[in-house]
Amino acid sequence: MTDDGIWFAAAGTEPDLFEAALRLGRCDHPDIDLAPYRAHLDQLAREARASRADTATERLEALVETLAGRHGYAGDAAHYDDLANANLIDVVDRRRGLPVALGILYIGTARAAGWRMEGLAFPHHFLARIEGGQERAILDPFAGQAIADAAGLRSILRRLGGETAELKPAHTRPASDRAILLRLINNQRTRLLSAGNNEAALAVVERMLWLAPADPGLVAEAAEIEVGLGRLGGAIRRLERLSGQVADATLQQRIAADIKRLRTRLN
Repeated sequence: MTDDGIWFAAAGTEPDLFEAALRLGRCDHPDIDLAPYRAHLDQLAREARASRADTATERLEALVETLAGRHGYAGDAAHYDDLANANLIDVVDRRRGLPVALGILYIGTARAAGWRMEGLAFPHHFLARIEGGQERAILDPFAGQAIADAAGLRSILRRLGGETAELKPAHTRPASDRAILLRLINNQRTRLLSAGNNEAALAVVERMLWLAPADPGLVAEAAEIEVGLGRLGGAIRRLERLSGQVADATLQQRIAADIKRLRTRLN
């Protein structure tokens, strides 16, 4: 495990969102110094805090003015699938990114300014919500603008999820920071798998396992990728470790069957 992998293992139940995203980004830039990126966040927070915003609407406006206005952050619609858009280091360097990467930057800035902000479990498109006074306001970080009401949420949902998609209470519930980080790097995983770059995809799944080491779906996917790469022994070892971690008898039987099948292929 790398130094960053060890950091995640020791970080506790919820690693710091911005710091964790930086460390994940460093996996693709192993020699980079993270200090300037931490200093940049401090600068963004100072500028936003200088607005003396009090209500949620004012705070959201201050964040958008700081990040989108003065520093030029925006969604990368032209090269949406570029892997750099899901790497926070590249996003800061390029001032472009995916909704979730930009959302992490907005949330990190708000928190560093002393404001309460969280990501939402909204499907298809990452959104965040900020609090202030007796108010709450929802931000679309990709567009750099507020979502005014339920109609605006419904419009995004149906544009991306189909005309029959219905807005549900679960869509505006808070997402844990861990879930946000998994959502960030899952964008790289899906794009690498689609491109047939299984070696790099496996490395990304390994990073996801830093965040969710006992997730049976991720372990099974890592094993499946290893099988595709011809590493049957590695896949078997992963499944054996997983078998010792799960309590569900049905799942244990399925894992045992997969292990047996792979061992047969080794002979």
